[in-house]
Amino acid sequence: MTKKGLALALATVMVWAIAVPAFGQANPFRDVPLDHWAYDAIATLAAAGLVEGYPDGTFGGERTFTRYEMAMVFARILARLEALLDQKIEARVGKLEEVVLPDGSVGKILRLTPEMERAILELVGDPERAGAVAGATVRLAEEFAGELELLGVRVAELERLFENVNARLTAVEQQLAEVRSMAETARGVADAANAAARAAEEAAAEAKAKAEWAWQLYERLKASGASDDDIVEALALASGVQGDADGAADRAYRARLAAERAAELADQIDQLSYDDARKALAEAVAKSDEARSEALRAMERAQRADQQAYRARLTAERALARVEALEEQVVEIARRPVIGGELRADYELTRTSNPDDGVRLDPRDAESDTIKDARKLDLTLALTTSFKPSEDTTVDGGVKARARVFGKDAGDVDDFDLANMWFDVTQPGRSFSALLGDLTGEDLVKGFNKYTLDADTYEARVDSADRRGAVLEARVGNFNGRLIASRLPSTVSDDGLYGIAAGFPVGEGMNLEANYLWWTEANRVASVRAYGELGRTTYDAIYARFNEDPAWDIDVKTAIGAIELGLNFREVAASFGPHNNPSDKDDRKPEELSHFGKLLDEDDGDLLWDERRYVAYAEAPAWIATLLAEKGRHDKTLAGDSWTDWTMFGFKDLDLLGFSVGARAYNDTRDNDRETQILRLDVSREFRLGLPFKFTATHANAKVTNLAAWQALPVRELLSWTEREQQHLSVGLAVEDYALTPAWTLSASVKTEKNPITDDEWTEPDSWKDKFEDDSNKPHWKHHRDTASLAVKFAATDALTLSAGYTVERWDTVGDGERNVSVYTTDVGANYTLKVAGADVALGYGYQLQEIAGGGIDHEASPRHTYSIGVKRQLLGATWDASYKLVTGRGEDESGKVKAVDQMAQLNVTYSLAESVDFTLNGKWGKSADNANASDDYYYSSIKAGFGIKF
Repeated sequence: MTKKGLALALATVMVWAIAVPAFGQANPFRDVPLDHWAYDAIATLAAAGLVEGYPDGTFGGERTFTRYEMAMVFARILARLEALLDQKIEARVGKLEEVVLPDGSVGKILRLTPEMERAILELVGDPERAGAVAGATVRLAEEFAGELELLGVRVAELERLFENVNARLTAVEQQLAEVRSMAETARGVADAANAAARAAEEAAAEAKAKAEWAWQLYERLKASGASDDDIVEALALASGVQGDADGAADRAYRARLAAERAAELADQIDQLSYDDARKALAEAVAKSDEARSEALRAMERAQRADQQAYRARLTAERALARVEALEEQVVEIARRPVIGGELRADYELTRTSNPDDGVRLDPRDAESDTIKDARKLDLTLALTTSFKPSEDTTVDGGVKARARVFGKDAGDVDDFDLANMWFDVTQPGRSFSALLGDLTGEDLVKGFNKYTLDADTYEARVDSADRRGAVLEARVGNFNGRLIASRLPSTVSDDGLYGIAAGFPVGEGMNLEANYLWWTEANRVASVRAYGELGRTTYDAIYARFNEDPAWDIDVKTAIGAIELGLNFREVAASFGPHNNPSDKDDRKPEELSHFGKLLDEDDGDLLWDERRYVAYAEAPAWIATLLAEKGRHDKTLAGDSWTDWTMFGFKDLDLLGFSVGARAYNDTRDNDRETQILRLDVSREFRLGLPFKFTATHANAKVTNLAAWQALPVRELLSWTEREQQHLSVGLAVEDYALTPAWTLSASVKTEKNPITDDEWTEPDSWKDKFEDDSNKPHWKHHRDTASLAVKFAATDALTLSAGYTVERWDTVGDGERNVSVYTTDVGANYTLKVAGADVALGYGYQLQEIAGGGIDHEASPRHTYSIGVKRQLLGATWDASYKLVTGRGEDESGKVKAVDQMAQLNVTYSLAESVDFTLNGKWGKSADNANASDDYYYSSIKAGFGIKF
């Protein structure tokens, strides 16, 4: 062998023998540079103890390698090899253990570990490499036999060493083959267990389906009116089938667990020794047997469930046959009506200081409901029924009878009178209903528009005792029709009130409604309404005629691209107003109307009677703003002697250096002579200066021409319009509801105004100046007004909220530019909610003081105090809700309440004595005293109690 071949063989042996890498070690020889091409190999040999170098610490890499030196290295390799083999086999394989082998004999096995298995499999899996290593080692030993013998190494011992290694490798390979065989067997067992589990699950699912079918049969028998014996038998069978299904599901679940455990054991056998593999295999077989047993029992349960389901089917078929035989009787039972109802007794006692007209429930609210004297006891019996005369027809109905035992206008009547009767018949695509007896305004007005019939007007003109009549309503497909008839008092008509309302679609995007109302030969109203949406156009139009006078109400809105266009047209004849046509249109009442339509009100967006108005408008988004245009005319008399014709154009939402800017130019001509030109500019911006402020500024300039018309203005307008040209200017800065902390909220504002505009009616210069009437009803016009206000809220706790506000106003009521009137308003409030003895209690307090100084105004400063308490609780099975409010000091609705003391109290109790028995109690008490005008003092007290039994 050449030295080159010997070097390669030695390298092969060393790579196989050396187990510990030498990389990262310190330089072993000082004459071997770190960047030398053989540095890593030399360091590895030195770390393994195969190369020692010379005593002076050098390697001598340039010297010739003698055979004796080579033999020394080889001897070290062999010694290292034998030690490493013993060490690796002992560490990775361990000692042999005696066990009983599968054939019954006693043998030795090796304890396998995952690390050992990988190492042995690597060696056994490459026999050519192992043989080449062994052969190279023997040849090297023969080559250096002489030198090795001098070193004490014998070739025969080397051969025995390799024979020992080969024997060990053969034993390991045999054990690995046996373990693989056990793993394959365990995998088969796991597959069998899995198949058994699937069979059990299928059987359980089938049993569950049969159980559900059995329950459905049971429910069907119950609903069809079968005999009790058949139902009980079906219930027993369904319960048995359900129990079998539950048992089958439980056993299928256990079989699945056994199969999963067998699969886990099969996976673990690959990592276990021969001894552990045998134990795992035995456990897997046991789990497979258990799964098979569970599957068999589940299938037995399913078979029994099938048998019971079959019996249930037979029972159901017998029962259904009996039901079919009794079908006519069952249908007859279904047609029988279900009857319910209620018996009530209601008592009312009310006393007021004005028995004829009554008094207001809230003295501080001029629009408050009123309360009148009453003393009565009513007994009411209501019966309701519901039944199905056929499969697709449902009939609901009821009747109410009432007897007034005593009370106003009751006389000696103590028998029950028919109060009302109603019924509804419903079929697919159609329905019919009727209501007879006592009626309210809401019962009548459905389907009628505001020009024909209004609930408030009807109830204002007809007392409750006279509100009796009938309502018939039908719906067929998309068609709806109503007929109404109501009795009227003789002061209105001796003929009664009759009406018809119908609604139906006439095409896609178009709906029609028609109304007709008649109450005397000379008084009748007819109207037609069309509404809907066609393309991008929406419309709603009403045409009404009262006697011979018309009313038009039309709204149309459309869009052409991004441009929005709209038209509003209103025309209302004078007959649609009160019959006495008061000069002041604010002084009117519904009962003064000669018709039953709505009392028209500008605050509701209505056009008043004897007026006509049209407005055409457009909005178009431009580059940086939205352009506006409007053209309108308002005839304040249809005769045309008082009118306003106007044009307006401008823009809004212009963003200019962070400011939102809007501007409008308005021009009108009034009554052919007076003209008005107005320019208005609005600027606003929100910004932060530590706080979020909102800045607003408005400037408007109005100029009126034609002095002759100017001098003809009413005195009321002349007082507010003292110059031919007016300017409105306002600048304000405000912080609104800013949360300083989670508990503190701040609102603040400052504003200065010249000729303040009231209600934002900026197109009417006559109303630019705000008016104040003092206690002697003398008007004072505000030419200038400066206002500063500050308000805070403090949530002291979750239950307590405190508030305080202070406002200072300075007015110029003379027009000289000087602020001759000072107004100081202080507001303080507190609200507290708490629980006391299980009740929810709400306490409130409010204080307001307005002081006015200067300007010759007659105003008596009087602080207003408002105290309130509310209590609500469930007690003794009843719901109790009580409240009390006391207001002292200056009023809001009229000057006669400067130092009034107003009190209002109320109690509501609802008590359910039983599931179908209830008791209600309502009490009211109120008093207004110490008014400046003594005639405004009044009181009221009322108690209502009701007792009802439902059946």
